[in-house]
Amino acid sequence: MMKEKDLHNALILNPSLIEEGLRFKGSEVYIHGKRCDLLFEDKFGNDLFVEVKKQVDYSAVGQLIRYDGLVNDENARFMLVGFTYLDGLKEGLLKRGYEFKEVSEKVVSSYIARLVNTNVQSELEAKTDQSELIEFYQTEMKNMQVKMEQRFNFLLSELVMLKEKVNSY
Repeated sequence: MMKEKDLHNALILNPSLIEEGLRFKGSEVYIHGKRCDLLFEDKFGNDLFVEVKKQVDYSAVGQLIRYDGLVNDENARFMLVGFTYLDGLKEGLLKRGYEFKEVSEKVVSSYIARLVNTNVQSELEAKTDQSELIEFYQTEMKNMQVKMEQRFNFLLSELVMLKEKVNSY
């Protein structure tokens, strides 16, 4: 089963999953103390703020509205991207002028698999002896460890922020 982070990463690597002509500008972008998942620039030069959710629900809509209120740019766009949406949310988003994109888990999974297979295969083909292969696998393991540590640190910071919110009540 796909995770929200998988969708997040796939959108960074392939913004055309959202729309053609997008250029990735940033991840976890701060907007007056709030963090928006992704920021792109569209083909017209406008910022597109994207909130990514595995399942888009009412709280995600609230986040999008909050970002809209905090961004001081009348040309900025705001979009929710997710695998699924609660019933009625898409219609409400359309009615209020907010954008959304439903992305198939199958499409993202296929894209990631192709990307991984292509990268690993080309790396393996370049290795001519066992010592290079061992070095390649060791490097890949280190990279995975770094990514896991980054994810752990991110989750830890989220827990700290949540604790601070709870303590402030």
